[in-house]
Amino acid sequence: MPSSATDLQQELQLLRLRVAEQTAEIARLSQLAETDALTGIANRRGFDTEIKRRYAETQRHERPFALMVIDVDNMKSINDEQGHHVGDELLQEIARVLHENVRASDVACRLGGDEFAIILPGADLQAACHASRRLFDRAVPLVQSRFGQQAGQLSVGIVEATAALTIEQIVEIADRRMYCAKRQGGNRFVADDDS
Repeated sequence: MPSSATDLQQELQLLRLRVAEQTAEIARLSQLAETDALTGIANRRGFDTEIKRRYAETQRHERPFALMVIDVDNMKSINDEQGHHVGDELLQEIARVLHENVRASDVACRLGGDEFAIILPGADLQAACHASRRLFDRAVPLVQSRFGQQAGQLSVGIVEATAALTIEQIVEIADRRMYCAKRQGGNRFVADDDS
């Protein structure tokens, strides 16, 4: 047991250092738990955390956000014809261009397999459609230049989140619209249920 004030100060300093190290390690592990190992962007757990946070803001402050659910068209044929290593490289490239072609406040996520999402804080449906057009104009050609015309095709479903919808409804609507884009031939976005 420390016997002097100096000893107590040294012991306290050592405890503070240990707490700081443990806090940093907890933050690092939390980041790892919410990051997709293949692509380096947020994973499903990160998506769930972020959408709950944005939804809470919508409930408290009536601040909108939009959600884009994105599916890579032709992924199965790319894996079958070119191999899963090429498919993995394609997913990494798509994640990179998604991340680089959204606003700093937006969050790109890999939901699993060949499905991605982008959460757009403060965006209404019109802003989300604009972001989707920008994605098709900028990101898709980058992917296609490396992997071929079939590889860069995406089906996107868009929804504006409002306080009247639950999180489950928001995700379900975006997912339904993404499948509508696929049924229409893919490589497009759908932002309403009348398409």
